[in-house]
Amino acid sequence: MPERRGGEAKQAERRAVKRTHIARNAKIIVPRRSPVIFCTVENITGGGACLKLASTFGVPETFDLTFEHGRTRRPCRVIWRTRDKLGVAFAVARAEA
Repeated sequence: MPERRGGEAKQAERRAVKRTHIARNAKIIVPRRSPVIFCTVENITGGGACLKLASTFGVPETFDLTFEHGRTRRPCRVIWRTRDKLGVAFAVARAEA
């Protein structure tokens, strides 16, 4: 049941891992497609992130996310989406053969 505070309902946090709130510019890189899609990483954990975009229309279910000026690149899988946000899980990078 939601907890009441100051007359407003507050939802209980259901995540097992606390997310770090950030506002970092990033790029969605779609294989064999261009151009890149600009977004903002709103919050992040070791396992995933929430991304804000102008529109999620046409963003595929899997893609690479790059931030920190290209120093970090993570394969992602979409878990949920709204009109302007994506919840993604970071995929395990494929081992080199």
